Amino acid sequence: MPTLLPDPVRATEVGQQLARREAELRSLLQACTLGAMQGADEREVGDFKDMAVAETQAVVDEAQAAQVVAELQRLQAARGRLAEGSYGFCQECGEAIDPRRLSALPTATHCASCQQWLERRAARTH
Repeated sequence: MPTLLPDPVRATEVGQQLARREAELRSLLQACTLGAMQGADEREVGDFKDMAVAETQAVVDEAQAAQVVAELQRLQAARGRLAEGSYGFCQECGEAIDPRRLSALPTATHCASCQQWLERRAARTH
């Protein structure tokens, strides 16, 4: 499969963009982890409202960390596709993904048509 990014300069730019976002996410994940650890250490027994707020914040923090981890995984996969030369091609139909879509969502694995089809299929099964 030919690479969508034959220009080494463009491939380098995409790689740098992915690496920057990965560094941002790693920092965010570290902050979430440190915040959760500090929050656990600083919790005092209070009334039920305080406990409910603390539990709610812990759930939100956990959900945010899970989203960060998922995006990190998508970024690492995109960097792998970039290295092997398959970045920018739909994993469903094999066609090139629109560069505007890749610009907006650098980790995209499907063209817009296949993504819509996959989402419709998933909605029908739920």
